[in-house]
Amino acid sequence: LPRPPAGFLGRDAELAELTRLALPGAGQDRPYGGAPAGLPAEGGIALVTGPAGVGKTGLAVHWGHAYAAAFPDGRLFADLRGFSGGEEAEPTAVLREFLLAMGTPADQIPPSEQAAGALYRSLVAQRRLLVVLDNASSSAQVRPLLPGGPHCATLVTSRSRLDGLIATDAARPVRLHALGPADGAALIGALLGPDRVAEDPAAAQELVTLCDGLPLALRAASAQLVARPRWRLARLATALRDE
Repeated sequence: LPRPPAGFLGRDAELAELTRLALPGAGQDRPYGGAPAGLPAEGGIALVTGPAGVGKTGLAVHWGHAYAAAFPDGRLFADLRGFSGGEEAEPTAVLREFLLAMGTPADQIPPSEQAAGALYRSLVAQRRLLVVLDNASSSAQVRPLLPGGPHCATLVTSRSRLDGLIATDAARPVRLHALGPADGAALIGALLGPDRVAEDPAAAQELVTLCDGLPLALRAASAQLVARPRWRLARLATALRDE
């Protein structure tokens, strides 16, 4: 998995929902905050959706790190580049990367998507794996990469609802919304230090509003302030307001 996002906070309800969907039977009544005591008998498919910049990837990666102990056979991650503006990742290429990561010699990986997918599913059948499929464009792009193993959990992120994945593959949606004023200001404080937010809490609230509560935008704004330690939050808020 990629590194978890710095300053991740909030999203307790969404994290708990991911646990309920991806690790059924792993103690849903237990508060979020670490690996479950017992490993689940079977995993599920959780589909994290929401607009660009709302923190879908960060949520999935943070959860994957927090629950690493539930997946002793490893965690696989792929950026499917569904909304990146360039060429989307082909399932065959992703399958190859997954098979290589699981120790399959390159010369033993079948060239066709169907054969590579069959080998992939056979290898994961008795493993406890987490598969994170990030930035998916369609159900058709995701479906060949689903592990199918009874002990695997899958997290899919997408800007689209991927209704086909819900209807055919029993994926369950987790809708992600913009951060509220308190959580947005707390994110700025986590990235800059609480003292700078305490100096001008009203400006921190304005920055959250100007960034539409989107974590990606708030991180970009905070990066400008990190690079300009003498700037007060109000100065950046004014600059953004005038753009």
